[in-house]
Amino acid sequence: MEIRVSIRKKLVSRGRSFTLERSFSSEEKFVILFGPSGSGKTLTVKAIAGLEKPDSGRIVVGNRVLFDSEDNINIPARHRDIGYVFQDYALFIRKTKGG
Repeated sequence: MEIRVSIRKKLVSRGRSFTLERSFSSEEKFVILFGPSGSGKTLTVKAIAGLEKPDSGRIVVGNRVLFDSEDNINIPARHRDIGYVFQDYALFIRKTKGG
Protein backbone atom coordinates (compact mmCIF):
# COMPACT_ATOMS: atom_id res chain seq x y z
CA MET A 1 0.00 0.00 0.00
CA GLU A 2 1.32 3.39 -0.90
CA ILE A 3 1.84 6.13 1.67
CA ARG A 4 2.84 9.69 0.82
CA VAL A 5 3.50 12.23 3.56
CA SER A 6 4.62 15.82 3.16
CA ILE A 7 3.77 17.87 6.24
CA ARG A 8 4.86 20.89 8.24
CA LYS A 9 3.92 21.66 11.86
CA LYS A 10 5.27 24.37 14.15
CA LEU A 11 5.15 23.88 17.91
CA VAL A 12 5.90 26.55 20.50
CA SER A 13 6.47 25.91 24.19
CA ARG A 14 8.01 28.13 26.87
CA GLY A 15 9.51 30.53 24.35
CA ARG A 16 11.11 27.78 22.28
CA SER A 17 9.89 26.60 18.91
CA PHE A 18 10.25 23.45 16.86
CA THR A 19 9.21 23.06 13.25
CA LEU A 20 8.60 19.55 12.02
CA GLU A 21 9.03 19.10 8.29
CA ARG A 22 8.59 15.55 7.03
CA SER A 23 8.39 14.27 3.50
CA PHE A 24 8.53 10.62 2.51
CA SER A 25 6.73 8.05 0.42
CA SER A 26 6.73 4.28 0.24
CA GLU A 27 4.92 1.49 -1.55
CA GLU A 28 6.01 -1.12 1.01
CA LYS A 29 3.55 -2.96 3.24
CA PHE A 30 5.26 -1.68 6.42
CA VAL A 31 6.94 1.65 7.10
CA ILE A 32 9.23 2.22 10.06
CA LEU A 33 10.12 5.64 11.42
CA PHE A 34 13.28 5.79 13.47
CA GLY A 35 15.52 8.51 14.83
CA PRO A 36 16.73 10.11 18.03
CA SER A 37 14.45 11.23 20.82
CA GLY A 38 12.72 14.49 19.98
CA SER A 39 13.12 14.17 16.21
CA GLY A 40 9.36 14.14 15.51
CA LYS A 41 8.55 10.45 15.02
CA THR A 42 5.54 10.48 17.32
CA LEU A 43 4.25 13.78 15.95
CA THR A 44 4.50 12.38 12.41
CA VAL A 45 2.57 9.21 13.33
CA LYS A 46 -0.06 11.27 15.17
CA ALA A 47 -0.51 13.43 12.07
CA ILE A 48 -0.96 10.36 9.86
CA ALA A 49 -3.48 8.89 12.31
CA GLY A 50 -5.37 12.19 12.51
CA LEU A 51 -4.60 12.89 16.17
CA GLU A 52 -2.50 15.97 15.32
CA LYS A 53 -3.30 18.46 12.54
CA PRO A 54 -0.34 19.66 10.48
CA ASP A 55 -0.13 23.36 9.63
CA SER A 56 0.32 22.51 5.98
CA GLY A 57 0.97 19.63 3.63
CA ARG A 58 -0.62 16.45 2.37
CA ILE A 59 -1.08 12.87 3.65
CA VAL A 60 -2.19 10.10 1.29
CA VAL A 61 -2.60 6.44 2.28
CA GLY A 62 -3.51 4.07 -0.52
CA ASN A 63 -5.78 6.03 -2.79
CA ARG A 64 -7.29 8.10 0.05
CA VAL A 65 -6.31 11.68 0.74
CA LEU A 66 -6.44 11.96 4.53
CA PHE A 67 -5.12 15.51 4.81
CA ASP A 68 -4.53 18.27 2.29
CA SER A 69 -4.16 21.83 3.53
CA GLU A 70 -4.57 23.38 0.08
CA ASP A 71 -7.85 21.55 -0.64
CA ASN A 72 -9.06 21.92 2.97
CA ILE A 73 -9.27 18.13 3.52
CA ASN A 74 -8.84 16.74 7.03
CA ILE A 75 -10.52 13.36 7.51
CA PRO A 76 -11.28 12.82 11.24
CA ALA A 77 -9.19 10.17 13.01
CA ARG A 78 -12.23 7.93 13.53
CA HIS A 79 -12.76 7.72 9.75
CA ARG A 80 -9.13 7.17 8.69
CA ASP A 81 -8.92 3.43 9.45
CA ILE A 82 -5.35 3.87 10.71
CA GLY A 83 -4.11 1.75 13.61
CA TYR A 84 -1.72 3.28 16.11
CA VAL A 85 -0.06 1.51 19.06
CA PHE A 86 1.16 3.96 21.68
CA GLN A 87 4.64 3.48 23.10
CA ASP A 88 3.30 4.06 26.63
CA TYR A 89 0.14 1.99 26.69
CA ALA A 90 -1.08 2.80 30.23
CA LEU A 91 -4.05 5.03 29.47
CA PHE A 92 -5.44 5.33 32.98
CA ILE A 93 -3.73 5.55 36.34
CA ARG A 94 -5.54 3.41 38.85
CA LYS A 95 -5.15 4.44 42.46
CA THR A 96 -5.91 1.99 45.21
CA LYS A 97 -6.88 2.77 48.80
CA GLY A 98 -3.89 3.88 50.78
CA GLY A 99 -1.73 4.32 47.70
